Amino acid sequence: MRTGYRPWQQRLAVVPDGDLFTALREGTASVVTDTIETFSETGIRLTAGEELEADVVVTGFDLSLSGGVAFTVDGEPVDFPGRVTWRGVMISGVPNMAYVFGYSRNSWTLRADLVSEFVCRLLAHMEEQGATTVAPPCAPRTRTCRCGRRPTSRTSTPASRALDAPRVQAG
Repeated sequence: MRTGYRPWQQRLAVVPDGDLFTALREGTASVVTDTIETFSETGIRLTAGEELEADVVVTGFDLSLSGGVAFTVDGEPVDFPGRVTWRGVMISGVPNMAYVFGYSRNSWTLRADLVSEFVCRLLAHMEEQGATTVAPPCAPRTRTCRCGRRPTSRTSTPASRALDAPRVQAG
C-alpha cells in the first residue's frame, strides 16, 4: 500500500460485512493511493507508470456545496461557513431551504430518508399553521446560536476543498 494521505480516515467509512478487510488480509485486494494518469481496458495506469488491473476503481471526488450557486437572502450573499445548521437540515438565516447531507459513517440513504420525512412533517405543520415561510430560529449576525453546528465542520478533503470553491450567480 502506497499512501500520501490517510485513506481510512478520509475515504472508506463503513464495511458492513467486513469483506474488504478479509480480502485485504487474504491478499486478494489492495489499496493504492496514487494519481491516475489514464484508464485502460483492464484497469488504470498511474502517473508513476505502473499499470494496475482492476475490476473496481474507487477515486476521490470534488464536492460542490450547493452546486456552486451563490445564495443570497434579501440581496445579501450567504456566507455558509459563518452559519450554523438547524437539525442538520436547514441553515440559519436562510428561509424556505432544506438540504440533505447523508451520514458519513453509516448509510447515506438512511439519513436522506430521515431528512425527507422531517421536511414532509415540517411542510405539513406549515400548512396547518398557514405559514408560507420557515427559517431556523438562529440569527446569523448574533453568532450566539446554540441550536446547531457549523455546516462545514467536516474534515474530509472534498468538504474542505468545497469551502474554497468559487460560487456562480444563478440568473
